[in-house]
Amino acid sequence: MKYILGSGLIAFIAKKMLPEYQIIPSGKSRFYQYDIATCDDYIVCHPDVDDVIQNICGKFIPVFFKRAFSLGGDLLFAQNNAFASMWLKKSYGEFADYAPSLIKMDMFIYNISGTNIFKRIEKECIKTCADAIRNEERIESIDLQQKKLILKSPNGKRMVEYDHIINTLPLNVLFKLCNIDIELSSKDLHTCVLATDDFDFEGATEVLIVDDYIDFIKCTCLGKNIYQLFYTTDIPQLSSYLQLMIKKFKLINGTCVRNSIPCGMPSDYNFDDFGIKNVGSLAQWDDLIDLSTCIRILTQI
Repeated sequence: MKYILGSGLIAFIAKKMLPEYQIIPSGKSRFYQYDIATCDDYIVCHPDVDDVIQNICGKFIPVFFKRAFSLGGDLLFAQNNAFASMWLKKSYGEFADYAPSLIKMDMFIYNISGTNIFKRIEKECIKTCADAIRNEERIESIDLQQKKLILKSPNGKRMVEYDHIINTLPLNVLFKLCNIDIELSSKDLHTCVLATDDFDFEGATEVLIVDDYIDFIKCTCLGKNIYQLFYTTDIPQLSSYLQLMIKKFKLINGTCVRNSIPCGMPSDYNFDDFGIKNVGSLAQWDDLIDLSTCIRILTQI
C-alpha cells in the first residue's frame, strides 16, 4: 500500500495528484484553516506546476510578484546576497551557504492561492479517509526496517505494511514516530493582518525587513491597503508597538503557530532508503521550500 501522512494542504494536493495513495490523517492544517493563511499563500509559477493548478482550479492568470529588502527606511529591489544573508540570519539564525541565492526578487505567481486550493479540495480529500477519522485511528509508530505502520485507535492497534509513503508531517514528528533521537530547532510563527494607507512599498508586493531593531521579518501586501506582517517573537503590546511605526491602522486579526518555522541546517537523514519521501517545508525542515517546489517534487513521484 501507498500512504500519505498528514491532512494539510500538501497532503491533499498529493492525494489529488496521486489518487492511488491513501491518506492517514493527522489533525488539521495549521496554516490554511483560516480565511487568511498564516504562511506564504502564493504559488510561484513554473511549467511543471501549470497542469496541476489547472487540473484543480481551472484556468489561471500569472501575476507579477516583486520583492524588496527594507533597511534603514530604504527599499532595495535588486538581488543582493549580502542583504539576503542578513535577512536569513535575522529570521532563522543558521542557514545553508546556498540559501541567499534562493531569495528571488522578481517572479510570477498564480492568481490562485494555497487557501483557494485548500478550500476547493479539503472536503473531497477528507471523505477518502473518513473511516480513519470516524474510528479515531492515528499513527503510533513506524518500523522503518520492516516498512510497517503501527496504527492505534480506541479499538486497539493494528499493523500495516507500506510500499511507499509521502510524508507531510513535520520532520521532528516523523523522527519521534520512528524512534529517532535527533533534535531540531524551530521558532514560533506570529502573523497579523492590518489595514493602513501609511505603507508605501513603491510597487513591491512583499518587503523583507533586514533591520535587527524591528521585530517584524517581512510584510506582504494582500490587496489594496491590506498587509500581513510576520514575526518570530511575542510582541505583548502589538498595537502600541505598531503605533511607533504607523500613524493610522486597523488590526484585522492575528495569531501564532507554535514551533512552525524550521531553523538550523536541513537534516541530511535519508528517509528515501526506507520508502518515505518528505514533502513540505516542515517535512524537509527547510523554510525556503515553497508550495510550488512541493508540487514539483510530487510530480516526480
